[in-house]
Amino acid sequence: MKAKVNTSIWSTCLTSLALISDHHFLTKPVEPEISLNHLSIDNILLNKQEYEIIRHEVIGLIIDTAVKFLPNIAFLKHSKPLESAYISAKTEVIPLSCLPYNENKYQDDVKILAWYQQLLDTIKKEAGADAELKFVIGGDQLTRERLSEAMLLRFGNIDPQDRFSHIGRCVEFFHLGMNYLEKVIFGELWNVEGVVEKGNPRGQCERLTEDPKIMKAYEADKDFVDNYLSANIIEALMSFFGMDNRNDFPTKNLPPTSFDDDKAKETWKIYATEINDYIELVLDNGQTILIPVAVSEITYKQLKPDKVKDYAHYSLEVGLIFSYFLNLCKEPVREQFLPLLKMMMVQLRGHSINAKYPKEILRMLVQQYSVMGLQESCQVFCASFVNLHWRKDGNVPADLVQEWSVKESKKHIKHMFSNKENLTIEHTTSALPSIHKIASNFDVEVGTLVRAKRHKDKSYDDEICVIMEDLREILPFTHKEGRSYETFKNIPKSLC
Repeated sequence: MKAKVNTSIWSTCLTSLALISDHHFLTKPVEPEISLNHLSIDNILLNKQEYEIIRHEVIGLIIDTAVKFLPNIAFLKHSKPLESAYISAKTEVIPLSCLPYNENKYQDDVKILAWYQQLLDTIKKEAGADAELKFVIGGDQLTRERLSEAMLLRFGNIDPQDRFSHIGRCVEFFHLGMNYLEKVIFGELWNVEGVVEKGNPRGQCERLTEDPKIMKAYEADKDFVDNYLSANIIEALMSFFGMDNRNDFPTKNLPPTSFDDDKAKETWKIYATEINDYIELVLDNGQTILIPVAVSEITYKQLKPDKVKDYAHYSLEVGLIFSYFLNLCKEPVREQFLPLLKMMMVQLRGHSINAKYPKEILRMLVQQYSVMGLQESCQVFCASFVNLHWRKDGNVPADLVQEWSVKESKKHIKHMFSNKENLTIEHTTSALPSIHKIASNFDVEVGTLVRAKRHKDKSYDDEICVIMEDLREILPFTHKEGRSYETFKNIPKSLC
């Protein structure tokens, strides 16, 4: 949230955005969803019902990939997402002026909060809003921690305004996704040293010239993980259905094809079980009896572990969770997002006992369930996302929009050259909303057309095919005893 300028007067400045969205949730109760006295560990950890929600959505992601890349699996249909009542109203984004404060200093953090408090009081007074109306502030994790600690410095103040009682905080999901990608996916699946082996992300990245540094190339790495996940899903399905290539027909594990509905298939399964377990015998007197079939005990040889297969299963697990997380950021539904956060909390904690984001998620879950009323918790959750396109799936995390604003502010400050004075920078950045409005009105008046061409063949399809060629040689989902990657001999099959 800060833009650095090479001047002694203005070495660090803080940029902010005002996000205005039409999410009131007035029909929700003001009481917490779970009383703080009744909140238990069972409410914080993932339960069976919440797991089924995640499982349903993840299966949908797998089916969508299969339908796209495997044309001969005709019995799979595009998935239907769970019904949700999300409001697709567009969010108003208003850039605020840059402040000449350094968030690394607590005295400046208090000044930042005081500036926010004064701005909010002015807005409420001009709008005739309730004086007790609360606002939430966000940012990256370090910014939130510093501002929260600055609030504690004023916690004992008698005046509610001086102790910033009308300012809250929320978790930002762009930085959470970046941390998950860096720690859980690249941190566990990437070998910094050692042999570069075919089939794992490092081998594919070096072949496709991708940059594994998340902070430097997050978008490219995110797209690469999505392509790597798609290739693994396709390889797993081809292995399960006995297919040699993408255009082959399934040869095993096919469902019954002689029934038209699920009820008939379920009846067939029960009847087939009875036939397999009993032999029907008709006696001379016409009586029919069922004789149980003697089933000999089957013993299996203990197979040696296949760590390449475990590596592939781990890649599928964390990749699907990350892909589901990205989809929910586009269409955030609180009832689906909170269970996912519980799973991500466990996975991040499993990566490192000193990880900060599991604590951040835990604090958010407690606030969402028991500290805030259900109405306020829904408002705070929706405040973490910005709808840019009036669409149900047109949302992006609020901290990502803030990153865009920081880049724009840096660009304007850079072109001020030697005129980088405090007042000049503040006036210039505060005029950004008017600049956007003037440019938009000009485009409308002159009838500017924004032309775009949609490519039939996506470039990422070629990248997926390259990864699939390597996976076809390795066959990671076919068990082969004793296999392992050189630097991943102890990788678990699952992180949870």
